[in-house]
Amino acid sequence: MASKTTVLLAALNSCADPHYFSLAQGYLKAHAAADAEVGLETDIQTIDFCATCNDPLQVAFYISNAKPDVLGLSCYCWNIDEMRHIASMVRKTLPDTRIVAGGPEVTPIAEEFLEKNPPFDVIVRGEGEATFTELLRAHTTKTDIGKVAGVSYRDGDHILTNEDRPLIEDLDTIPSPYLTGILKPREHVTYLETFRGCPYKCGYCYEGKNYPKLRHFSDERVKAEIELIAADPAVTTYSFIDPVFNLTDKKLQKMCDMLRISAAGGKTIHTVEVITEQVDAKTVEKLKVAGAVSTETGPQTTNPCAIENINRYFVRDKFVRGVEAMRDGGLKVLCDLILGLPGDDFFSFCRSIRFVVDLRPGTIIFSTLNVLPGTAIRDDASKYGLEYDDAAPHYVLQTDDFSFEEIRKAEMLAASVAKEYDAVS
Repeated sequence: MASKTTVLLAALNSCADPHYFSLAQGYLKAHAAADAEVGLETDIQTIDFCATCNDPLQVAFYISNAKPDVLGLSCYCWNIDEMRHIASMVRKTLPDTRIVAGGPEVTPIAEEFLEKNPPFDVIVRGEGEATFTELLRAHTTKTDIGKVAGVSYRDGDHILTNEDRPLIEDLDTIPSPYLTGILKPREHVTYLETFRGCPYKCGYCYEGKNYPKLRHFSDERVKAEIELIAADPAVTTYSFIDPVFNLTDKKLQKMCDMLRISAAGGKTIHTVEVITEQVDAKTVEKLKVAGAVSTETGPQTTNPCAIENINRYFVRDKFVRGVEAMRDGGLKVLCDLILGLPGDDFFSFCRSIRFVVDLRPGTIIFSTLNVLPGTAIRDDASKYGLEYDDAAPHYVLQTDDFSFEEIRKAEMLAASVAKEYDAVS
């Protein structure tokens, strides 16, 4: 009897919690294992490493010991340099292993990435579950991957790109990693997803531009996952990765109804992202009934020019009312500002700081703009005189309105404000 194809999915996560696991890897394994042919012919394992705890040599050592026929690496802006290093070492120790990469750091620049990184064989572009399963089917049957939609790949000295794969319309065709037992819920690091896509198209974000159509997991599936977590005494806090938790009032009410059993058992939901302009006192009560204790709100900037350039939704008066409702209703509010957005300058950034400080949120979070592959602001960088670091995480260097020196000064100011604010709040 022929041996199974061994597949190893390796993640290098930004979270320093050693118990953290990649939900994306769980989805990939669950989808592939459910396929009659692939599930029978492959042995798929997942392994999670920590970007701050494990160096590339440790990761390469583990992979070399495992000796996979196919290695899948999840690539993001925070780990791409390490993933390149890992792939380079694995290519030398396991020359016959097919090295596959996926994730937002490589998807939009698949051909360019393959040209510059010879150790990688295949890039899975975009939503990966169906594509990766089909890729494994081609590998196990030793057939050409030229007809696998959604991949770019190396063919001798040539790099080829197949047609795009349509998004998965019925998300329930991706088995739940939790309900199948592939992932076990763990304290603080369990993440649930109820829909994919985003109705907003913020210029700095990959999600809204590339996945604008909303697709939902069924209520039955989401409810079953929540009930699984509610029954687990080891889990007291978990999270949702939905880009908008209060997408609509109807959606929020559904979530509230499903989460009551969990919240009644004392379980809380870690920070959820909300559209602040849609929040009122009733919204706050629903969030609290669902078990939410904190919210992340934006506004990223209050400068009308920058807001227009990044296509950000922001209505000043409604935003203020929303923050006040959450703050006064007992929710911890996290306000975000992004430094270096096109259209902002040092003084408009300072005005945004003043606006947020006056709102008295629980926490103010500052971040420097990442000009990520596949985002609108990266596509339109020349329009704004936007220069950025080619090396990940692709920090903004300067724009027509915000010089390199002023951005660095603004970073020092932001660090000082955040420290002082945390000390007195």
